[in-house]
Amino acid sequence: MADLARHCLGLALEGAGGNRARAAKLTGLASYQTLSNWLRRYGMMRPGAEHR
Repeated sequence: MADLARHCLGLALEGAGGNRARAAKLTGLASYQTLSNWLRRYGMMRPGAEHR
């Protein structure tokens, strides 16, 4: 399940050009903060990225 989540999150970020707000909308998440929580959960958050 984690691999599938990482894959989908990666596709959403790629499709949104790295923009977390747009990626959140693509995945149906409520906000970029929620997306950030998922990215952190699956070890996909770049260091310092949450302070952008």
